[in-house]
Amino acid sequence: MSVRQEFCPGIVRPGVVSLVFFKGGYPSAVTEVLDSDLLTFGLRRERLPNGRFDYCSTRIVTVQKSKEVVVKVTMEEELLGMWTPSGQWVAWDTAASDSNIGRAQD
Repeated sequence: MSVRQEFCPGIVRPGVVSLVFFKGGYPSAVTEVLDSDLLTFGLRRERLPNGRFDYCSTRIVTVQKSKEVVVKVTMEEELLGMWTPSGQWVAWDTAASDSNIGRAQD
């Protein structure tokens, strides 16, 4: 039997994150999670560019063997954007469409 847990915002009350425990693919228990506990996991409530709120975290990701970039993701692992090596914030939709962002200039 598979067992997993998942953070789910707003399923019990708007603005409140719950931790849902699944057994065999079915929810078996729901527990509300305090904002202070979410901060312990590195998740902070932020207003996104589209106006909605979500819990986000900042991570360092290794790309091209030894290069590292800093990215911001939502609780659901949606990539929001990244900081370029020059320190510029770039939203992911911009970064994905502009192949020159973050490249070293010749």
